Amino acid sequence: VKFVFDTTVAAGFSILETQKEFIQRYRRRHHDSHALPMFTSSCPGWIRYAERVLGSLVTPHICTARSPQQIMGCLVKDYFSKQQKLSPEKVYHMVVAPCFDKKLEAVREEFYNSLMDTRDVDCVLTSSKKL
Repeated sequence: VKFVFDTTVAAGFSILETQKEFIQRYRRRHHDSHALPMFTSSCPGWIRYAERVLGSLVTPHICTARSPQQIMGCLVKDYFSKQQKLSPEKVYHMVVAPCFDKKLEAVREEFYNSLMDTRDVDCVLTSSKKL
């Protein structure tokens, strides 16, 4: 491991993008039946449940802002790799998270960057606390 990052900055970006989307949806609420309500969650388990079980009743209302994990992946693979003069595929981005579902999030098709030929997050290790 050469670098360790905290996702706090990415969480801030995620909140800003969520706020921006809410304002856009609020402004078009009178002519777009799917504008409101807006559901948001950085829990990939809930997102997966909504997509697979609740379907079209809920999915148009889900906020499209990326989670902090995926924003951090973009920052590492795009911005940071350029700063280090590395090609993105040479950077292996691993996340340590307490949630098993973060693995499901990392392998979603929309988080593969075909231009850079790499995933935003390459690996998720799940931490666990024994009781």
